Amino acid sequence: MKEKMVLAIVWEGAFMYSLQILLTVKNIFCRSNF
Repeated sequence: MKEKMVLAIVWEGAFMYSLQILLTVKNIFCRSNF
């Protein structure tokens, strides 16, 4: 049960991290286009 909670926290953290990277990449793309 404890392992499942840790896994969920890691999953959420990884998701938020990748989301942040996607937003950053998008911003860089928009800036280079205009």
